[in-house]
Amino acid sequence: MKKILKGMLDSLHQDPQRSEEDIYTIENKENQDYWLQITLHKINAYYPFADNPDKKLKELGVKLSSAIKIAEWQAESFITLDYKSNDIDGVIKFLISYMEKALNFSGEVDNWDIQVEKGDSNFEDEIDVEPIEESDIPYEWYLSGWEWSQSENKWITQPVLTVNGEDFTFGTRQEYIDKMKSTGINDENFLTSIDIFQNSVNNYPEVIKRTIFSKISFIAIITFLAASTTLLIINIFWMDMDEFRSMLPANCFESDFFILLVIIGTIYVIYKVGFKDYTPVFKSEGKTYVSYDMTDQIGAGCMTLLSPVLEGGLIALIPYYILYLILVLISNVYVLTVLALGIFLLIIWVLFRTRPKYSRKKETIWLILWLLGSYVILNLSYNFLI
Repeated sequence: MKKILKGMLDSLHQDPQRSEEDIYTIENKENQDYWLQITLHKINAYYPFADNPDKKLKELGVKLSSAIKIAEWQAESFITLDYKSNDIDGVIKFLISYMEKALNFSGEVDNWDIQVEKGDSNFEDEIDVEPIEESDIPYEWYLSGWEWSQSENKWITQPVLTVNGEDFTFGTRQEYIDKMKSTGINDENFLTSIDIFQNSVNNYPEVIKRTIFSKISFIAIITFLAASTTLLIINIFWMDMDEFRSMLPANCFESDFFILLVIIGTIYVIYKVGFKDYTPVFKSEGKTYVSYDMTDQIGAGCMTLLSPVLEGGLIALIPYYILYLILVLISNVYVLTVLALGIFLLIIWVLFRTRPKYSRKKETIWLILWLLGSYVILNLSYNFLI
């Protein structure tokens, strides 16, 4: 059973995005009341006791791993637990212990049905009760010693990462972190090595050098924003204050500037967070199921696609109404000029602070988005002036 549980958890966490909706179910053939279910983040199981599980599990000798927390339970019905993938071995030990003490598992795997419901297709397949061979588990690894020079931003001693006989070397510590995380290995020493790399990066960040493209882009962005600020200050001095205030109406949906902020906020959410996955699921008697109803699937898909727009809109409300309140409360043109310069300097500070440090690809995308955004702001400022 240990191999089977290991195979399930590895399958779920090797590619979490594809496994978001997968459901693994283990059920006793003779008594289907005894069942256990594993998803990407939760464990659902039959709970045959009336007592609070915090107390009852301790009495039975079932120890909760630090990666497992009880989410909900119902007496003599079910228990739901949240778990994290940073201690898969601890999760497996808990599952086996719970099956033995609570679900009358005697060690005979043949007495249990094991099924998987794939979220991306509407079918159920029986799993071979021995699906994983020891040789398939990627636990053979080695990392040589290393030393990084922060002042010169390069390796003094470059490490060699070996996974299942294959050697890897990378130019940065972050690339080692990304590769090690992608292997899905949950060995304690392996995870400790990742943490050591991560602590080194956190304490001594490595910054990619600016190329000619990035230098020109920075100059162009600053120029566009400086020109926009200049046009804004001209508006402050030459336009009537009531007319100037009318550029930001109380109803944000009447403002083109708000639409621009929503677009910028949406791009930011997609770039930094991505799309939230709204999976249509329902729960019955403690078991979790994926809904394949067409209406539910379409609704969940629409919510997934619209999630960055909704979050971007919420983000856009904050700067819009801050600016609106400033225009309503402040009438002195000199104070508004100082505020405009302050906002310009704040944006420049954000520009330099948010530059991606570890990926040239991310930096290029980030610069293109800033160029487009600053150019649109410049056009908007010019239209206000004329």
